[in-house]
Amino acid sequence: MLILTTKTVGVWTRRMHCLQLLTRQYSTDIPSVAAKQIHMNGLHYLSWVKSIPVHTGGYVLPANLLSGGPQDLKKFLNEVGTDPREARFWLKQFQHVSEASKPFAVVEVGSDVLDNEDMLNDLASGISFIQRNDMKPVIIHGCDIRKDSQVTTQVLKKKLYLDSIKLVNAFESHGAPSRPLFGGSGILHLGTGSSEQAVVSHINTEPIQWCLHSGHVPVLSSIGEGVTGQLQCLNAAQVTRELAKVMKPFKVMLLNTTGGIVDENDQVIANINIPFDFHSCDDKPWCTPEIKNKVESIASLLDNLPTQSSVVITLANSLLTELFSHHGSGTFFKITEPIKMYTKLDDVGKNELVTMFNSAFGRDLKDDYFKSLNQKLKTLYLSDRYNAAAVVTDEPSAGVPYLDKFVISSQSQGQGTSDMLWDYVKRDFKSLFWRSRTQNKISPWYFKRCEGSWSNSDWTVFWYGVSDRKLSSNLIDFALSLPSSFKETGTGKDNTLVE
Repeated sequence: MLILTTKTVGVWTRRMHCLQLLTRQYSTDIPSVAAKQIHMNGLHYLSWVKSIPVHTGGYVLPANLLSGGPQDLKKFLNEVGTDPREARFWLKQFQHVSEASKPFAVVEVGSDVLDNEDMLNDLASGISFIQRNDMKPVIIHGCDIRKDSQVTTQVLKKKLYLDSIKLVNAFESHGAPSRPLFGGSGILHLGTGSSEQAVVSHINTEPIQWCLHSGHVPVLSSIGEGVTGQLQCLNAAQVTRELAKVMKPFKVMLLNTTGGIVDENDQVIANINIPFDFHSCDDKPWCTPEIKNKVESIASLLDNLPTQSSVVITLANSLLTELFSHHGSGTFFKITEPIKMYTKLDDVGKNELVTMFNSAFGRDLKDDYFKSLNQKLKTLYLSDRYNAAAVVTDEPSAGVPYLDKFVISSQSQGQGTSDMLWDYVKRDFKSLFWRSRTQNKISPWYFKRCEGSWSNSDWTVFWYGVSDRKLSSNLIDFALSLPSSFKETGTGKDNTLVE
């Protein structure tokens, strides 16, 4: 259990109070959604947008936006259930990539979420948190045209109007100012093809960008408008894909009440790395035609997004866990760097390796590290852009290969790269041992992958594929006797897994 101390709560209370005072400079008396929807009727949204002034001096925020204070922080930490340092790491990473002109995340909310009050409440809490921390989401909701094919368009449109209001009210009840973007507002333009199912041909992002710039969460219903003004329901998944292609978010989140893709043992598949896992999916018993189509659709979407973007399918009440922990909670999709294997250091860029190791460990490698490594290198696994590496050495006196380094750069952490790299190592080495500093924040990741371990105040030694107690004792002694690979200088930060 994570506990906030009195001192911590006091600090956050003072910070929130200061932010509230600053926020009041930009707050305006914004009418409620309920009052506005009487005059909107879904068709006059653009004129309504133009009638509201945009304050260039800062966001137009309600004065109670930060009223959650330390309670909000405590709820966040309890929900995520992670080390606060890990949460701060991700918060800093995400705020760094956020841009004013585009959303941090495009979030598709499944219709089943809107029928579950507890799930919707948890989702609203998560959305309000990321909105308050400058990670702007765009919300998309709609229907599955295939499942709702027997329902008339008029009934579906009415339902989507009500769902938009329901989402906006939920978000605003948690302090996230929101605006509904109803069908007929000139955002989603229908194609003119002969397809039986309506498709998006063009997206006008100006109303969405207005919401983002003015500090509101845009809530877009999946209703398109034809050239003659007719309105037609669209598949929410297709709208999400097309909007993501246009706005290039850092995250695309597909939220539901069932979670990620599960395998034949009903366990969530944590990562599907593109293209590494893409072609092997066909051979898996859990890969039904429906799942295969979904994976192909996501892979196609990722091809049209920036390299750092990712897609995740997860529970609506696990949004914060998915964002602010290394382990996530759903199925994570990412185009990953190819990983190659080397047996000689002459085949790789040593300067790039030095930079990677020094940056990851926060200290400088000793000058003779590569000279020593040359004599005992077994395999070096290295990603194309030097964001991931594993060094396995041959140790005849130990009797088991030694994992000398396992490094994931900060920008690649939490994106499935570590699991993919580990799969390579585990595939090639049936037994292995390694050490990690006891205070290493990612030690839990190792405890899940080892078959045995031993710890003292400085080091934890791990191993797998070793059943002999005498041998494991010798491995412990060997690992503890190894000198450090680094000079005693630098920041001492630890963004890696093994030293």
